[in-house]
Amino acid sequence: MKALAKDMLLKERKGALEDCNLWSFWDSLSIPYQDRIIQFFENTPVLFDYTALFVGDSRNDIYHGVINTLGILFVNVDLHASDLFFKKFSEYIPANYHNSSNWGITWDSQKNEMIRAWERIVKKADKTDYQTHLKSLTKIQSMSIEDIYWVDAHSFVQRYSAIVYKYFLNGECSIERFENAFNFCYDNIDRIKSAITRVYGWDKPIRNAIVEQYLIYLEKNKEFDRCIEIINEMEVRGWRNDFEKRLSRCISKKDNSIK
Repeated sequence: MKALAKDMLLKERKGALEDCNLWSFWDSLSIPYQDRIIQFFENTPVLFDYTALFVGDSRNDIYHGVINTLGILFVNVDLHASDLFFKKFSEYIPANYHNSSNWGITWDSQKNEMIRAWERIVKKADKTDYQTHLKSLTKIQSMSIEDIYWVDAHSFVQRYSAIVYKYFLNGECSIERFENAFNFCYDNIDRIKSAITRVYGWDKPIRNAIVEQYLIYLEKNKEFDRCIEIINEMEVRGWRNDFEKRLSRCISKKDNSIK
């Protein structure tokens, strides 16, 4: 993007960055990194108009908030930028997610508007669609902004962990960053699962990629007991990962190491 076109894009200082109170974070990024983000969106097919991040009266839907927008910006990173993004992510906790932005402040009113809309849909529904529409209404009624925090946080940490693990494999950093990301998900695994179930209605959430990656790391390092422990816990807690082959392999390797 030429300098003039970029200046015009950023001049209005509105969009999702304004709604999510992220303009100061954007300003803290280096100019070359800002350019890389914009170039990524210009050159990569995406399912949304990326300029909505910067211009217009943007409002995120009630299912995604500030951390989600932060994650959208988190592209074409280097290790330093990864640290900046994770530090910013760490500022958000469930207790302050309401107060962190215009999005959070208006979330309850947006939710109530959607509830009223679905109530009208349910009222007019015929027998064929009634139960489906009622399920959607019930889901929205039970959803909290804390649920949105955990869904957003889960997605962000999955992305962050994948990036820093590649830096670890390339010898550019220790395993600490990846382990911090894993521990965040693992320590909050029940909260995340419950939130995903309430927001999306899934009895079993989709596979947890960071857990799978951590198990690969543990197995390579012959930490079979820890690997087996995590697999058994994840199965009990109802995640959808397919751990059967890895569990059998780790048990076998553990038994062989004892002999």
